[in-house]
Amino acid sequence: MAAFDRDAGLAEYHEALAKAKESARVAPSSVSHRVRGAAAMVFALLFLLGAAAMFYGDWYAPTHGTPATGTITEVGGRGMQVAFTTAEGVPQTGSTETVSGARVGGQLEILYMEGPPSTEVVQVWNAATPPSLGLAVISSLVGLIALAVGLVEFSGRAPWRDAVVLDETSITARSDRT
Repeated sequence: MAAFDRDAGLAEYHEALAKAKESARVAPSSVSHRVRGAAAMVFALLFLLGAAAMFYGDWYAPTHGTPATGTITEVGGRGMQVAFTTAEGVPQTGSTETVSGARVGGQLEILYMEGPPSTEVVQVWNAATPPSLGLAVISSLVGLIALAVGLVEFSGRAPWRDAVVLDETSITARSDRT
């Protein structure tokens, strides 16, 4: 088993750290902290917009949708199509995720968002499936963290600006083999 000289290792560490700090000051980043901060905030905005879209699709629409009974017209893979009549009496076709035991001709309680009649296939939700917000919440948290990082970086007070990375080439371990 090898015995390490603690004091020599610590001295070598401080020596390598001093060299790394010295060379870090000589070569500052070529990108301004304001540009990095703005880029992080744009990234955060994209995540927050995606989270808002997921929140709408996963919670708002299924919670505030209008109920209807539809007939399953097509089942394929992960999706199926359901024909239904809106509260105004307009026939519509909607698509939703396949439910277990779904078969063509079967009845399904759905929810749909009211709006102008469409000849396109509209999005509908299975009334029996509770809203799922997991991915929307995770995207919101990532977006908020990225926004905070962007604001701190943009301000120029980021604590990681003066961080020094030491790798195995910076420090060579000394040991006495016994």
